Amino acid sequence: PRRYQAALRREAADRRQKPGEKFAKYATDLLTLMRRAGGFTRGEQLDRLYDNMNPEYKFYVRYDEAANLAELQVRTSEYEEIEQQRRDARKTDRTDATKPTVAATYNRTECCWRCKQRGHTRFDCKRPAKKFCSQCGRDGVLTKDYVQVHNRRYSALLDTGSKISFVNDQTAKQLRQEGCSIQVHERQIQLANGATAETTGTVTLSVRIDRQTYQHEFAILPSLESQVLIGADLWGRTGIHIPPSPWQPKNRAAPRCGVTGGLITCTPRKQRQLQGFLRAELAKFEAVHGPTTLAQHHIRLRDATPIKQSYRPRNPIMQAIIDREVEDMEAAGVIEPSHSAWSSPVVIVKKKDGKHRFCIDFRRVNDVTVKDAYPLPQVTATLDKLRGARYLTTLDLRNGYWQVPLDLESRPITAFTIPGRGLFQFTVMPFGLHSAPATFQRLLDSILGPALEPHIFVYLDDIIIISRTFEEHVRLLAEMFRRLREARLRLNPEKCRFCVGQLKYLGHVIDRNGIRTDPEKVWHCGTGGS
Repeated sequence: PRRYQAALRREAADRRQKPGEKFAKYATDLLTLMRRAGGFTRGEQLDRLYDNMNPEYKFYVRYDEAANLAELQVRTSEYEEIEQQRRDARKTDRTDATKPTVAATYNRTECCWRCKQRGHTRFDCKRPAKKFCSQCGRDGVLTKDYVQVHNRRYSALLDTGSKISFVNDQTAKQLRQEGCSIQVHERQIQLANGATAETTGTVTLSVRIDRQTYQHEFAILPSLESQVLIGADLWGRTGIHIPPSPWQPKNRAAPRCGVTGGLITCTPRKQRQLQGFLRAELAKFEAVHGPTTLAQHHIRLRDATPIKQSYRPRNPIMQAIIDREVEDMEAAGVIEPSHSAWSSPVVIVKKKDGKHRFCIDFRRVNDVTVKDAYPLPQVTATLDKLRGARYLTTLDLRNGYWQVPLDLESRPITAFTIPGRGLFQFTVMPFGLHSAPATFQRLLDSILGPALEPHIFVYLDDIIIISRTFEEHVRLLAEMFRRLREARLRLNPEKCRFCVGQLKYLGHVIDRNGIRTDPEKVWHCGTGGS
């Protein structure tokens, strides 16, 4: 049995989510292996699920956003729905040859920083990566030096693109023979070329650089060609300065994918004018009461047989959060008592600001629902519209989905159980239904209209307003505010940003220097499991 369990643990360590494989199937297989092997705590199960997850998912699902398995399942389900909608939208665009989109003229002169060729990005690159030196700028060489590690001289590679430092397997063996203590554990990382690799452990070493000695932790990467790789975590402590060369662009971390023409911030006089305008306009929203009358969400079923799922027990702290959320939603008219034969489980998701979002796991409902084919905007086309903007505003709707009513026939399908309180159902469109983004996009597109499309556009719940002059920007804001009030949609002023000089949007940063990839979204060495 001991050998059998060891074999199961190895099989669990090697079980990774395959390209195109749904997270639910991957999680079921891996959890089954870990339960059969035994000895895994819930925390270890969650860590293994996240570490072995497809790296593409990790761009959307951060480790700190998944406090438990249920939250991880909700976040991955959201990602899969978004990706499916994007794929459906691309299929629709390919079949509609009579309506060329903006993306057809999108600037495809971006440069791949893997092979230095134009016309594609690193993610589409099929050529071998070109090595270059960050000091001399020449191709085929890298920045190398020698460092003293644990009383031995090693050839070291200085890599500014790696967040952590590494030693290779051969170096680790030498250090082990010299008495260094190595902590053995496996972790998956993503390399700068997009591939994944496994580290086999960590070791804390004494490193001497420029007559200074540092105690630093290195990860062991068997596939590393260099004996030692010094990442940003170590060279940042040493004060090493790498001057830019004539061959090297000053901003290497985030390749540009377009030019905005230079976003600018308002002068003090314009700021005062803007604040006065906003005080008057935003005060008018106090008289707006939803939900909207321009749209209604309808759940179309392929199979009308009710699905009843049992309630998942919660600890007292989480149950108190659920009870409080239910009381607030019932008081606001978001939910109502129900006598439905349907019931889906409750999921509490922790948001970035530390607060909790009340959600329902509608995956079983989505399995028997006809999906809305309304297309979502293409990301490339949306980014293309930002070129030439000088003033930029983002508007946020307060609980946007909850401002769309749910038709009477669909309400029982959204029912959920709260022990001691009974059954409830939504009166408005809840989060988690796979056709909800399409309904919301259709609503905002109808409010926007073709007249405002060159300057105001929507992607899911983000409303973006761009202009070249301040006066034009104020006029556009006034018109958008008027249309939102007529549609009985309410804003969340705390999350709106007016005339900003920088914006993070769809994984990109837009500022006066142009449009470039958000550095937080570009993961290099050492971020795959951290």
